[in-house]
Amino acid sequence: MRRPILIAAVLVMMFATWLPAEAIDDNAGTAGYSFLKIGVGARPAALGGAYVGLADDYAALYYNPAGITGIRLAEPWNDGEELTAAPRATYVAASYNSWISDLQSGFLALVSPLGERASFGASVQYMSYGDLIAADADGNRLGTFTASDMAFGLTGAYRLSARLSMGMTGRLILESIEDSTSWGMAADLGFLYTFADNRTRLGAAVTNLGAQMDGLTESHKDELPIQFALGASHKMRGLPLIVVGDVSKSSDDQIRFSLGSELVYFSPFYLRAGFSSRRADIETGSSNDKYAGFTGGFGVTFNSLRIDYALGQLSELGTVHRVGLTARL
Repeated sequence: MRRPILIAAVLVMMFATWLPAEAIDDNAGTAGYSFLKIGVGARPAALGGAYVGLADDYAALYYNPAGITGIRLAEPWNDGEELTAAPRATYVAASYNSWISDLQSGFLALVSPLGERASFGASVQYMSYGDLIAADADGNRLGTFTASDMAFGLTGAYRLSARLSMGMTGRLILESIEDSTSWGMAADLGFLYTFADNRTRLGAAVTNLGAQMDGLTESHKDELPIQFALGASHKMRGLPLIVVGDVSKSSDDQIRFSLGSELVYFSPFYLRAGFSSRRADIETGSSNDKYAGFTGGFGVTFNSLRIDYALGQLSELGTVHRVGLTARL
């Protein structure tokens, strides 16, 4: 009986994403700290951003904090057997994202076990906007200035049972634009459930719950981009493939979905591909639109190290490259 219920839940979740394109949120693009909506990690990026229901490496700190109770360096191919238990170990990781134009972002992470059931994590997320042109009201150039965003997070997660984990993150957010600064505080909450088949996981997370405490001006404070997300992952029986899917809704955006897959047969070499419904936002009518929204990448492990790479196409905006390095201590 459990399998039909699971299939029905996944179908309902996927069906919900196919809402009419006209159902665009009236608050689209109105929240502050928009860098918080740019995903982290090369592996999730290669999977199209579908990670809430998988969340088994350091990127769980961003997507679903409950996942850090069972992170792993890589998923071994064991001839179709069930998912193996992740070893309890300390991990450090870093990822870099070469975004559009001069925009660059990165993520630093530490995850460590605390006893048999609990885990602790710390992270730093940053965004650099490069040199921006300053101009007066008449359009006369006055030189350049810089802008950047940073978020510092502390995460705690606990395994409530053999199959259910929950996690929480507290985050301090800083923003700087030339001589002006702002700061805010946010919290994330996530759950991750593993089914009895040990192949299927369901995840749920709400992120960026909080407020801007001090705005760039005394008279205005921005809302945070609160996001609700549901995700599922499944390791195919007898097939060296993990499939993932997410549905998410931000307070300043419409419903989105992401799909991805990871081929583990060639471990320690892993191939990944994905798709994000954000494709419609970046289509320009050019020939490059056919690649928009699609992602791909790979990962390779060497003993206690893993290197990841992801590639995405943003139509005429260009190509996005991400790299990541994870080490098990």
